Amino acid sequence: MRVRRVGVALQDRPLEVRLPEAVYPVFVDGVAIQQVLVNLLDNAIKYSPSGSRIRIEARPTSQAIEVRVSNSGPGIPPEDLERVFDRFYRVRSGQERMVHGTGLGLAICKGIVEAHGGRIWAESAPGQETTLAFTLPQAESPPPVRLEGLNQSRSRS
Repeated sequence: MRVRRVGVALQDRPLEVRLPEAVYPVFVDGVAIQQVLVNLLDNAIKYSPSGSRIRIEARPTSQAIEVRVSNSGPGIPPEDLERVFDRFYRVRSGQERMVHGTGLGLAICKGIVEAHGGRIWAESAPGQETTLAFTLPQAESPPPVRLEGLNQSRSRS
């Protein structure tokens, strides 16, 4: 998978993409959802060590598509899981001085996802994998769209 907007930052990390064979369509603003994915990937890159794997997965639920971006890194303490989506909020880990940015990326993601009728959340614990996930409502009646051939992993040597 080639991810142009974060490609340079991903050059030293294996990117694993897991997509189902078929999903029901979602009607979204493609540019806005692309921004959500870029922000989540950028966050995963910033808060994980060089060389570590980043995973993107999508899976259907009963009425939505769930998208998950996971990475290994310092993790997020339970008391900060909801606050990471607040504007300008940063988890206090001692690493925040090394991380560049405005602290708006996840707040922007939250606004976009909620404007599409979805929800966004974080799953993590200190020292464990961190996953930022969101849902988008599925369309009501069209048949599933086949996604064969899009699942792949890539790493650069």
